[in-house]
Amino acid sequence: MNVHVGQVPNSHKENAAPRERKLSVTIIAKNEADRIVRCIKSVHRIADDIVVVDSGSTDGTQTICEALGARVIFNPWTGFGPQKRFSETVALHDWILNLDADEWLTPELEVEISTLIASTEEIKPFWRMKILTVLPNETKPRWLSDRHNYIRLYDKRKGRFPDDLVHDEIKAPNESVGRLKGVAHHATIRSIAHMASKQVDYYALQSKQFVRPSWRFLGRMLLEFPMCFIRYYFVRRYFTAKGLGFAMAMSMASLRITRLAILYDAARQRESATRKNSIDKHQMPSSELQ
Repeated sequence: MNVHVGQVPNSHKENAAPRERKLSVTIIAKNEADRIVRCIKSVHRIADDIVVVDSGSTDGTQTICEALGARVIFNPWTGFGPQKRFSETVALHDWILNLDADEWLTPELEVEISTLIASTEEIKPFWRMKILTVLPNETKPRWLSDRHNYIRLYDKRKGRFPDDLVHDEIKAPNESVGRLKGVAHHATIRSIAHMASKQVDYYALQSKQFVRPSWRFLGRMLLEFPMCFIRYYFVRRYFTAKGLGFAMAMSMASLRITRLAILYDAARQRESATRKNSIDKHQMPSSELQ
């Protein structure tokens, strides 16, 4: 079947009922060829516009998305918040469903969103949805799987993603937020090696934004490992994955030490630059200060 670039295939739309609102689905991506198909296919029947903002994939992600009917727009990587805000500006419609490339809707959530968007009644401008973690090499969440509850369906005229490098969560007054009953799934990592690489990149972004005294990061290092292991293994219930869960919890605890070291080093460099500038300023001849 030939699919026109930028349009959802008609076979997914021919049985759809007229809707009160038009829905854009926004996805940010880079090198997601092995995961983004499931994401796009899960929204084909409910999306009037699918836009993928790609930050420079080299694995053919762009071609795959276009073949599935998505519009692909290049935007250099500027951080999570700015990238999602850019996707809002290129979305064709005011109502947006935002998904990460490694997330997908369950059929129940798809029907729920479709019904909500088609409603002729006034609805809340923001909707939270539960997102359950799927571990590597598995197809669905485990019992007691780790989960998040974020606003991902929203009217961009009422609120948008923050312009923040690392925090990409929409904030809205509680009275304006509804809760979807269905769930989405999230295959956040491909492997422990991928998890480590992904986290270190994320920590490097944090180091540009977290302006705190270096001693604060040193002081946390002794307690960070055991506290983080407990959080992931027990609170986030990685114990349900047996050996893999134990390895992931240990890895995350180790990575959190790496995070503190990265943040400490960045803070120390900022402090050193500040001291040098202060010294240079005091040593500068008075004639140059005027």
